[in-house]
Amino acid sequence: MSRPQSRIEERWNSVTHGGMAILLLLTMPLVLMHVIRQAGKMALRDGLGVGIFILCLILMFSSSALYHGVPASSKYKRILNRLDHMSIFFAIAGSYTPLVLSVIGGRAGWIILAVEWSLVLVGVIFKSLSFKKNLLSWIFSISLYLAMGWAIVVCFPLFAARAHPACIWLVLAGGIFYTVGIIFFALEKRYAHVVWHFFVNAGAISHFIAIVFFLN
Repeated sequence: MSRPQSRIEERWNSVTHGGMAILLLLTMPLVLMHVIRQAGKMALRDGLGVGIFILCLILMFSSSALYHGVPASSKYKRILNRLDHMSIFFAIAGSYTPLVLSVIGGRAGWIILAVEWSLVLVGVIFKSLSFKKNLLSWIFSISLYLAMGWAIVVCFPLFAARAHPACIWLVLAGGIFYTVGIIFFALEKRYAHVVWHFFVNAGAISHFIAIVFFLN
């Protein structure tokens, strides 16, 4: 996002993701109670996976809200921009965590989960050391996000065989929302970034429903 955002755009950017962070924070206790009750003997496994998933989403949405909420003149703006981008890596790996723990399992699942969280480290280091915004840096970041997000295709037959049908379609829908949203992220048109935020919200909501209500 190289085009400077207007004050009203930044308000919308902050509100669209700040609202999601607040909703997730407020509903997290109820969600975990529901998941644990439904899981029975697997309560610890499912509760841990879903808890990590929600915490990672809260991190992503709150980081985004803070970044867009501070004035452009703030000395913290650049730091918050890095944290905003870093948090996306956590959100992606966090989304995989309950799917691997509760659905995919096995060697393939654990390999994917290890790769996902290893790439979080790679992404954080890259964002920490990337001092200039340029096309190459942007392409690398987007490629890493997409590679992490669509890594599930590697074990999709296994996932499809074990997951609830609604979970499968919602996970795919979420991935499509995130991916299509990148088009608006790349556009330098007025309010395009706000539209990107709505696509992110739609992707997160799809995955939230899949994981909270159709994990087993």
